[in-house]
Formats: sequence, C-alpha cells, structure tokens
Amino acid sequence: MKINFDKLKIERPTLYAKIAKEVNHEYAGELEFYPEVLGEEIAAELKAWFAAPSVHEAGCSCEACFQKSVSEDNAREKKRLAAKAAASRLMQYIQSGLKDNEHNRSKWSEFEAQLPKDVVLTAEPTVSVHLIDQFITGWRGVLEWNTTPAPAPQPAPTPVPMITGKNGRPEPELPLDATESQMRAASIEQLRDLSKRRGEGKSWLKRGKEAGWFAGNIDTGHQSQVI
Repeated sequence: MKINFDKLKIERPTLYAKIAKEVNHEYAGELEFYPEVLGEEIAAELKAWFAAPSVHEAGCSCEACFQKSVSEDNAREKKRLAAKAAASRLMQYIQSGLKDNEHNRSKWSEFEAQLPKDVVLTAEPTVSVHLIDQFITGWRGVLEWNTTPAPAPQPAPTPVPMITGKNGRPEPELPLDATESQMRAASIEQLRDLSKRRGEGKSWLKRGKEAGWFAGNIDTGHQSQVI
C-alpha cells in the first residue's frame, strides 16, 4: 500500500514514531510500504489509519486539530460562564423569596420537558440567565415563595452632641440621665455642661424665666406677663 508518511507524521505522530523505531528508519513522502514488516499491533493500527486517514490521534499537533481543540475549549468556557451567571441569577430570586425546595425543583423539571427540541439540556446543561428569567416569569404563579417580609433596616444611630472640652477639644455631651460611673469618668467641662442643662443651682422661678414660662401660670390673680 502507498503510505504518505508526511501526512502520517502530522496526523498520527505516535504511530509514525512507532514505525520509525520498528524499522529503524524515518520515512518521508509517499512510498510503497508493506505493513507485514511491522509487528502485528502496529500493522493493524497503520491499516486502520490508511482506511480512515482523516481520523487524528488524541493530542495531534496539526493545525486543524489545534484549531478544533481551541474551539472546544472556548465552547466549554462559554458554557461554564453561562452556567455561573445563571446560578447567580437564580440565587437572586431565592434571596427575593423563591423557595429552594422539592416543589420548585419539580416545576423546573416540567419546564425543561416543555422546552423546544433545539434547546438541548444534557448532563452539563446549557442554562442561561435568559432561561432562568423565562422560567420565573412564566411559572411564577405555580412556584412557592416565602411570604415573610424581609426585616426592616435598623434606623441610623442618633449622633451624640459634642461640647467644647479642655483646651478646645470636642467632647461628647453627657446624657441628662447620666449614671454615677459616667459622671466619675467625665471631665469638668462635661459636668458643667450637664449641670447647666439640668438647671442645677437655680431657683425654679429663674429657670422658668429662662424657659419662657408665663407669669400667668402662677395664680397671682394678675394679668399674665413674662417675668
């Protein structure tokens, strides 16, 4: 049989190397060759390639096989990224109240069964964000959702008023109901400010004047006027 050893070397480099080692010679070009000079296993492999020369061995380094390998790698990566995006999208629905339970999983199986034949779902499904959205939109009414509302966000804490402390440094204002331990730890300026806000050391009448009380609140029988 005529063997194109250049083509064989490209398509089946391992087989070519086996033959070269067997006959202790590296052939080139198209030559008449008799497989009978080879071992039975190598001869059978050569005859199989001769019958179907377009079938390359795994890991073939020819340009066609390289491009095919790159294309397959790109397709796998595209499928992986699509599945990752779909999983993220489904998690958004779960966080919004969709139950992750057997009922909803069975509805997904029903949804899959009704997909057009050109949408292929295998052991490694090509699930996309679009498919997840389509499922939720069309089957929302039969899916189970959590009814418990999300907890309300906590109100922002009220900022503590500041006063001018020693050497002009700001210090937090003591609460009017400051405890004994808080007052022990406070500075003189904080204590003075607290005493002032409590109105300590003043008569009730003077405090009333500062607060804007009317003298009519005191039963003197006279017309009300500010003291």
